[in-house]
Amino acid sequence: MKKGKLSKALAILLSALLFMMIAAPAAQTFAAGSEYRYLWTAETEAIQAYDNGKYQNLYQHHRALGNANFDPDFFFNGELGDSIIGNFYYFLNYTDEMHPDVLRYWEEDMHTRKEMHNERGEARKWVSYTPLEALQPGNTKKYPVVIVMHGSGNTTFMTETYGYAQLAAEKGFICIIPWADNATTYAEDLPWIMDTLRADYPIDESRVYGAGFSLGGRSVIQEAIRFPDLFAAINVGGQPLAGTRSASSPIPASDWAKLHDLPILQMCGGVEQNSQLPYGINRVIGGELQVEALNIWFGINGVKGHNTTLAECLNLTATSADPAVKNLGLIGDKNYTVRMDGTNYYHADYFNEDHVNMVKVVAIEGQPHWLSGSYASIVWDFFSQFARDKETNEMVVLKDDKLPLSVEGGNTVVMPIRAVDCEDFAGMSGTVRYNKELLTLEGISAKKSFTLTADGDSFVVVTPDGAGVSGETIVGYAIFRAEADLEDDVTTYVWIENINAYNADLQSISLDIPDTPIQVLAESPLTGDVNLDGKVDVADAILLMQYLAGSKTLTSRQLRAADANKDSKVNVGDVTIIMQMCL
Repeated sequence: MKKGKLSKALAILLSALLFMMIAAPAAQTFAAGSEYRYLWTAETEAIQAYDNGKYQNLYQHHRALGNANFDPDFFFNGELGDSIIGNFYYFLNYTDEMHPDVLRYWEEDMHTRKEMHNERGEARKWVSYTPLEALQPGNTKKYPVVIVMHGSGNTTFMTETYGYAQLAAEKGFICIIPWADNATTYAEDLPWIMDTLRADYPIDESRVYGAGFSLGGRSVIQEAIRFPDLFAAINVGGQPLAGTRSASSPIPASDWAKLHDLPILQMCGGVEQNSQLPYGINRVIGGELQVEALNIWFGINGVKGHNTTLAECLNLTATSADPAVKNLGLIGDKNYTVRMDGTNYYHADYFNEDHVNMVKVVAIEGQPHWLSGSYASIVWDFFSQFARDKETNEMVVLKDDKLPLSVEGGNTVVMPIRAVDCEDFAGMSGTVRYNKELLTLEGISAKKSFTLTADGDSFVVVTPDGAGVSGETIVGYAIFRAEADLEDDVTTYVWIENINAYNADLQSISLDIPDTPIQVLAESPLTGDVNLDGKVDVADAILLMQYLAGSKTLTSRQLRAADANKDSKVNVGDVTIIMQMCL
């Protein structure tokens, strides 16, 4: 579209939205995705056939998934419910999950091939969702695999609504949903599924992940123990981390001992019917086993100094002024709150000695026992950090050197000091250089098993026993605190000077440590406040439309404010949402 036509189109849209503001009743509000809100109460043949006719509509189904603190109005009439309801359209309107309309949706709208694998009968079927690009002749790319383990009674069609399949083409992975007869057949079917994927699909076997929800949350832990070389990382949703439903039958220590360095993300709704979070109040296995299981996962993943007790968790929930700590009952290496889907996501991140985030716990405020719109994206972002070496079974931490580290003003960021093209590297000394107006160096620490001493900005690091290391290695970590009072986002660089490296024979060697970009973010702006005046009004929508038309420019902080639907893009859809926020 030409610039003049775009300006005209935006002007027409603005006029229509202004009319909507005047004509709409003051009490009426709309949220992103609300065009599907009617589906909550739609009494379709599909939902009434689901779960032996237990529910007349999806509202009844989800209402039963919340505890006494669940606020139906906040969920069903707000952004949180809106964030997921659109995924139910085909499930609610079609009884055949392989109906041509359903397959057409996946091919044409989602650029994904949906296939049913029922060679062993309906009770053993599984469904695959493959990006179309992966199936093109001549494709040489390998794709990660996310195996989604369903909740009790959730059919493969219902599990399709979780959100993972919808991400497959966008994020570039193959999604697998097995029907496991409520978890009883995973042990037999997972090897068959993996053999089929190896033979017929371009998979990256080092990047197979397990995502389990509810009953599937227990299953993914049990299958990780049964197949300890299969998963690079796992997610447990709507469940404790104990892998069992009964405190009287815990997983034995001999089984836990099979796991080593398996990154895990636990994510639960804040108002689930069995009260999974905060820690210490679980209604199924009890608080003691709930906390004990978390401590076990700390041990599996090399997280030190964070073992906790039931009493400590209950006390944090009762007394902490930090919302993230209070809603989780936990203090991590990093606690923070992220606003998404119209609600708060409370995070606790735990790091191993190499500063890798191995354990993450997330509570979603106002969410019942189901997945939210951003749930699958958060899980994928966590998964995509990890792989597993198929020869050694060791965890591999992935990285993208093109992306800068990111830190919001006032917070800390851990920067790996990464040496590349090493040849028999045994030790080095160097000095950390950085912009002292933007960053404050809080310390320099050693990589696990390395020895490092630091004096201010300078450091000396030695490999274990002076043994040589070749290829690429992290020699240590620099910990910075970012300047808090910034008007806009700034990208700065950290580099190492005065490098003096040597090999195992104490001979000088050449060593390259690339400069590291760090993006320092100004304080998170109010969503929709494009002009950064502290409020959201029509002026923000107008400014954004002018930017889209090419007549105005926006700073990076303004663009963050303009991304009203938090999809990492700025377009006319954000204008619409900002106008709706003004109603």
